[in-house]
Amino acid sequence: MDVTLERIVSLITRFGVYSSALLLSLGLSMRFTASMRRLGYVVIQFGFLTLISTPIAAVASLAILSVIERDVKLTLTSILVLLILLLGIALGVI
Repeated sequence: MDVTLERIVSLITRFGVYSSALLLSLGLSMRFTASMRRLGYVVIQFGFLTLISTPIAAVASLAILSVIERDVKLTLTSILVLLILLLGIALGVI
């Protein structure tokens, strides 16, 4: 895999994990205040949604970038992994 592909996928993964950690921390702190309980619950859900969607975004970007780089094996592999992830979500496994 090309260094730029690795770097882009790494940045997407890192951004997703950091943003979900921030959202989860913010949501937990909001849950401890009486006036923001409901909003804290929504922020926590959004944090979990961000955490779950991070690998999907990373694999989708890898598929797109590998098409641009014309790497057939990596394109097919990343599309297969993306389809498995989306099938798991559709079936309720993930």
